[in-house]
Amino acid sequence: MTLATLRTSFSRPESEVICSYLASAGIPAIPAERHHATCNGDYLVAQGGIRIKVPEALLTEARAALAEAEASPQLSESRAFARHYVANALIFLCCIFTVLVYFPCWVRMQRESEIADKVLN
Repeated sequence: MTLATLRTSFSRPESEVICSYLASAGIPAIPAERHHATCNGDYLVAQGGIRIKVPEALLTEARAALAEAEASPQLSESRAFARHYVANALIFLCCIFTVLVYFPCWVRMQRESEIADKVLN
């Protein structure tokens, strides 16, 4: 099986995402020469990046799959911010719940256990 270079990436996470996307489309992909990227980022540029290789017979299909993925609409910044805002608001509400509800109950249980210990002793 002869491999052809589909794309060159200068980011290891990006190359892994592209290979995973292609694998989900049924196209085997290999991020070749990726191990030098973990040592030093400068080696990545010096070595010419990470070449994403696919079988030559599936090269046009892989290009079409990537073009389709890049053409699909992405989450807009305002919606992404809104989701982030909602997540932070929920975390804040959980903290408030802990302080206003759980902590007083915990203090009351501690007092009751101290009273029970005094009564028993």
